[in-house]
Amino acid sequence: MYKNSHTRKVLNIISDKFIIAILKQLRKRDSYANDIADNIDMAKSTVWNGLKKLENLGLVESYYTTKMGRRVKMYKFKEYQFPFTTLSELLESMVGDS
Repeated sequence: MYKNSHTRKVLNIISDKFIIAILKQLRKRDSYANDIADNIDMAKSTVWNGLKKLENLGLVESYYTTKMGRRVKMYKFKEYQFPFTTLSELLESMVGDS
């Protein structure tokens, strides 16, 4: 259906409920992995794995900051333009707002 392989990969990854939860959390505010895991009650390893996949696809970007005297990697939501809608609009249309 979609000739663009990147769009196919994005659609595939956002079919995962854990990925959706991570993206919805990052749309609210920039966060670090442990904070995301605590806020959405998910294993830290699942969050790290999801963030790595999302970053590789360009759906999130990372930067470093200092929290309580420690250097932490923060993640930020990046908008994605599908041929038919944006990632934000797609996330808003999904049932439940985590």
